[in-house]
Amino acid sequence: METPEVTAAEARRALEQLGKDRGRAAVRITAPWWYLLMEGLLLAAFILCFALSDPGFYIGANAIGFSYIVLGLLRRVFTRTTAEPWSDARTWRGGLVQVAIIVPVMAVGVLAHRQVDELWILVVTAAVVLALKLVLGVRMERAFARSVAQGA
Repeated sequence: METPEVTAAEARRALEQLGKDRGRAAVRITAPWWYLLMEGLLLAAFILCFALSDPGFYIGANAIGFSYIVLGLLRRVFTRTTAEPWSDARTWRGGLVQVAIIVPVMAVGVLAHRQVDELWILVVTAAVVLALKLVLGVRMERAFARSVAQGA
């Protein structure tokens, strides 16, 4: 069986088409802006649960945790692909930066609230975490799209 001859021009066109396909795929696999907003709102709501009494806290925190898991499972539906940023080595750094910044901010806010029992501390912490999640989440999604576009 013979392999057909491929000219340099044909190979170049095929590579150009592959690059275009990667670019289209990169745009498609990123989560929509409102998905990141929902993640941020769930984190903010979790922080605000610390203002509730014990039964309310447990019910609220569990409901938010369940909602976060469902949102994560539905990412495939929203992006119409099984691609996941956490499975890409290039985007791990962005994800770890998110965790390294957001978790300490949450902890400091909750601990400060426990010390002085002021609701405004949780509200400010929730707002800061929401903003951080949006900014850092967009950065992670963009890194993921770049990784796909470059053919990682």
